[in-house]
Amino acid sequence: MRYSNIILCMLLIFSQPALGEDIRALLKKAVNEIGDNSQVPIRLPSIIPDIISKHGVKSVLGKSVSNGYSVSIYYAKEPSNAALAGIISGSTLTFESLPNTVSVKLLKGTNALFRPVQCGGSCAPANIWWQIEGVEYSIQLKLPSTLREEEQKKVIVEMANSMAMVQS
Repeated sequence: MRYSNIILCMLLIFSQPALGEDIRALLKKAVNEIGDNSQVPIRLPSIIPDIISKHGVKSVLGKSVSNGYSVSIYYAKEPSNAALAGIISGSTLTFESLPNTVSVKLLKGTNALFRPVQCGGSCAPANIWWQIEGVEYSIQLKLPSTLREEEQKKVIVEMANSMAMVQS
């Protein structure tokens, strides 16, 4: 029964028209890399924002970590910090508040914390964090620093709202 639920969830998320076939295949590979080792249910987006996908996602790396999982998305076939487009993660480590964030609402009234791109000596990516059943999920996107804060929020909230469980 468990595997049929996993297959059904995977069909739902990976059949969404918002994802290109290449990105869909890469996300499937990431789920396989994580395997059954995640301590938390794996959720992935059915939408990769155009501002990311238009540059061509070339590789995705899935990792199981001691408290959850992470999926890193890259613009190059060889993963590197310079080619990083974003990170999606789930963790048993949760935060009630984070500095320099604003509260936003996701679908179903879920509270989330949003932090826009912040630049100093270099630029930190936009982030969003929210909790579902004691698990903290987050998305980190390298968005252009020239993108208005409201547009950053719109892009990352849309992606967060598209997250669906692919493995429990």
